[in-house]
Amino acid sequence: MAEPEPQVLEPVAPIQENVTDQVRQHESLYNAVWDGNYEETRQIIITNPTVATAVITFSRRTALHVAAIAGHMSIVELLVQNMSREHLEITDDDGFTALAVAIISNATRSIAECMVGRNAGILTIKGYNMLPVAMAFRYGHKELGRYLYLVSLKECPDCLEGNPQDRATIICNAIYTQSFEVALDLLSKCKQLAITVESSPDSYPRPPVHALANLPSAFLSGCRLRFWQRWLYNIICIGSTCSGNIHTEFNNLPIYATHERSMTTGNDFSLKVWSKLIEGLALYVLKILGIKDLYDMKLVHDQTSKLLSRMCEMAKILDENKMRELHVIEALFLAAERGNVEFVRRMLNANLELGLIQDESCRNIFMHAIQFRQPKIFSLIYNFNLKLSASSAVAYQRNNMLHIAAKLAPNPQLNRIPGAALQMQSELQWFQEVKSIVPPWALNQKNLVNNMTPDELFTEDHKQLVIEAEKWMKETATSCTVVGALIITIMFAAAFTVPGGNNQDSGFPIFLNKNTFMIFIISDALSLFSSTTSVLMFLGILTSRYKIKKMVVIIKRVTEEKPNCTQIGGRRTLLLSMSSRFVVGQILFPVIRDLTSAKIAWETLASKFKPQLVRAKAMVGSESPTNEG
Repeated sequence: MAEPEPQVLEPVAPIQENVTDQVRQHESLYNAVWDGNYEETRQIIITNPTVATAVITFSRRTALHVAAIAGHMSIVELLVQNMSREHLEITDDDGFTALAVAIISNATRSIAECMVGRNAGILTIKGYNMLPVAMAFRYGHKELGRYLYLVSLKECPDCLEGNPQDRATIICNAIYTQSFEVALDLLSKCKQLAITVESSPDSYPRPPVHALANLPSAFLSGCRLRFWQRWLYNIICIGSTCSGNIHTEFNNLPIYATHERSMTTGNDFSLKVWSKLIEGLALYVLKILGIKDLYDMKLVHDQTSKLLSRMCEMAKILDENKMRELHVIEALFLAAERGNVEFVRRMLNANLELGLIQDESCRNIFMHAIQFRQPKIFSLIYNFNLKLSASSAVAYQRNNMLHIAAKLAPNPQLNRIPGAALQMQSELQWFQEVKSIVPPWALNQKNLVNNMTPDELFTEDHKQLVIEAEKWMKETATSCTVVGALIITIMFAAAFTVPGGNNQDSGFPIFLNKNTFMIFIISDALSLFSSTTSVLMFLGILTSRYKIKKMVVIIKRVTEEKPNCTQIGGRRTLLLSMSSRFVVGQILFPVIRDLTSAKIAWETLASKFKPQLVRAKAMVGSESPTNEG
């Protein structure tokens, strides 16, 4: 049994030595190809044509591999012309063809066209246990993936009709790159692919239904539209020929040839330029108006809706054990966690029993929605009449639905809300919402792990957030107090510094009878009063002693939106004082402008008649002695 060891180890050194010799021998070719030196590469190939297929790197890559990695299209063409069809199937130590390394490295479609045009058989050689089309989608190259899928349909359709795991891998990767038309085309031929586990290099391969559940942004519920965008979205019509029909490009797929570039005449070229210019201008206008983006969005939503329909058809015919085995249940819980409302709703419509199926922790999908703060998923409990059965469920360690709501939200969901006090407010609102649907016995039920009721667990789990909320409220109160005090100072000074001054005879303001003066007085008084009220409210926050129970009571006031909430009242009065201060400024500006204009006009008039006044004064002074005599 020990004899085979020398036989295995003997050829290693000669092979390595042989590779080293080849690399050293073809170092000049490697440098020329890597640097993109076309002429030097051509001269080397003319001198020795066999070097086109020689190993020139320690990972046993050929010059075509290196040119594909570097992205030198002209050198790729040169090498392909000097290689046989079989030489394009040469793989390196990782099992990658030149097409595979091109997909991984630069994803240039022209390079792929050149290689596939020479030998379409390379489309069937896998890398990372994936077909080249699946690799293109996996690395995020959407356009290249579409091209490879179309050319695979045309040149080697058998590779897309063989192993179902290979097709499931293409669907999963196409979904993640939002190439839904490719996934839809494959699923329309075989619905079973929706629940076929992919042949992925990952440790946890999953079926396409899992990939779609992980993309809430591919559905309307995952998009936030303004009212006018939603109006445009609703009136946009998606034609049946546009929604996911990839075969519209199938018959027009170009066959690569190096001489095609010089075959267009001058008139054809001019016509193409003008048509492209007009098309580009129209697309630019639509993009500026936002219509193009909304159309693309609705097209994606239409495609994902059709994909989901085919997946839901499979959910109707599977029992619970089979759905667990094929990761369909896992996909449903993932959709609930990510807030994929359409996915969960359509799955429940297809099979209502999915609403009560539990995971390994004995939690149903509504408990997952509670844990990850997904209100839209949670609201489905009313739509499907699952309120009593779902809310009465008890999970692992005797945690009911309210215990799960009492736990602090995960950081991604919690950090969506700015400020610890507002986060605490949101947590209380969520807790109160869940409390409104659970049965009475669940309110005081103690779990096993903490021996706590939901209320006790909420207080315990939110201790740190309460401390942070106290700090946040005091810092906010300090900042607002400074602003309020500054406004008080300005408004107090403005109240005793009347614009335009007072009449020296009567002592009344000069602009007393003007309407703008009354607006000034009212706005100044309102600003002074509201800023003073705001400062007093925030001082009450600063001087309060915070305990956890008291802090929860304060936050509950915020939750219930009572009028005596100090934080909200202080902010509102501060905003009112700032608005009134703005009105005062608007009133003062024209008054000061008029006074300044009058002063400038008087000074201009005085300077104009100053010589005459000086001369008259001199004349009066010279005549005075004569008159006295």
